[in-house]
Amino acid sequence: MDKPLTRTDMLRWFESGFSPPEQWRMGLEWEKELVHAEGRRITYFEPGGIRDVLQGFTQFGWKGSFEGPHLVAMARDDATLTIEPGGQLEISTAPRHTVSEIEGDVRTHLRELQQVLRGTDVMPLALGYTPIQPVASIPFVPKGRYSIMSEYLAAKGPLAHGMMKGTSSVQVTIDVTNHADAGRKVPVAFALSPLVLAMFANSPIAEGRDTGWASWRAHCWQHTDPARTGLMADVFGHGFSFERYVDWLLEVPMFFYREGESYKPAHGRPFGDFVARGHNGRFPTLDDFALHVNTVFPEVRVGKWLEMRSADNVPLEMIPSLAAFWKGIMYDPQALADAEELTRAIPMADRAQMHATAARDGLSGRYKKRRLRSWAALALEISVAGLRRQAPDGPAEVAYLAPLRDLLAQGESPAIASWKAFEGGGDWLRSISYPPVDSVPAVDPAHG
Repeated sequence: MDKPLTRTDMLRWFESGFSPPEQWRMGLEWEKELVHAEGRRITYFEPGGIRDVLQGFTQFGWKGSFEGPHLVAMARDDATLTIEPGGQLEISTAPRHTVSEIEGDVRTHLRELQQVLRGTDVMPLALGYTPIQPVASIPFVPKGRYSIMSEYLAAKGPLAHGMMKGTSSVQVTIDVTNHADAGRKVPVAFALSPLVLAMFANSPIAEGRDTGWASWRAHCWQHTDPARTGLMADVFGHGFSFERYVDWLLEVPMFFYREGESYKPAHGRPFGDFVARGHNGRFPTLDDFALHVNTVFPEVRVGKWLEMRSADNVPLEMIPSLAAFWKGIMYDPQALADAEELTRAIPMADRAQMHATAARDGLSGRYKKRRLRSWAALALEISVAGLRRQAPDGPAEVAYLAPLRDLLAQGESPAIASWKAFEGGGDWLRSISYPPVDSVPAVDPAHG
């Protein structure tokens, strides 16, 4: 029998991801949905559906992996393509040192995807939530873990299936150096999450109607499972430590156990009970722990790196902006200190309401009689200054923040443009789909 898993083992698992500042990198995860011209999501098994789209990437050197007979993921070098529960397609880039490399990965992926889709009516939408089809009519893709999650979460939150099958987001991963570095970065990331949500809110339409929310995606997450989502103010109200995080993870209910290549329901058993008593004579390994870490969904997920999870899917030019924003704040000591000072003005007790305001009203929402656009502008200027101090690449990477500066100058979250397209009628879905990638100019860092 394997040696029992200890808290020390779990802490060392996190520590195995620590990187010194000179080796800090970023990653980006980008989800997008693929719909037919009338707005129906493509399904897994239909001709030209998700399975065939994944298979189409083999022409570009991607290699497939299977769950049973079903193709469910692709890999090339250190990047992966995976599918979310409702068939949303996600690319996870390789770890990169520069935002320019991230932009290159994003544009290459979209170019390849558009080549795979050529000759069809299928479009990738630049939205954070499926706008036309009711999520109840979207089938789950054939992955065993999703069927277990769907049954479990349906009893926890009224919008859980909307979260699983309807939402699309952009996420950025950031490195940490040690316990102290994480103890500073994690609270700042949580505190800034409502402002990032306001800047990237882009899901105002669901089931062919105006929801009244700038980010229906975020609203769905707020009504999914309070045991594993949100800003975690009750867990880290007095600061972050990996010790507290492990204590919390041990209490979080499990979705499933992994048995060979399949998954079996755990019926909400706390992971700590699995550690203490095992299951059918088997006790958890570090692989089981890593799997459990990836089944919690706070706005900032802590693993071997930090995953910032608050942004809706957005138009192409904004996607590298998210990486640049977090790099500017997290990878410069002065910027991190300035962000800590800014977030002291947002007490822990106010952050959940601020997050809900950002989801509902985007940048036009108010906190302490000030628009969220003003709060976000303060955070953005901290990021700009942080990038300018990050030689040799940072000063040029300020150019990637131009879309956010323009957005704040206008005072409108991207949801407003999406809503206006919807209200305008006509072929509005195509107007909010991703255009041919080469029609969108790449960023010129020389203008940073």
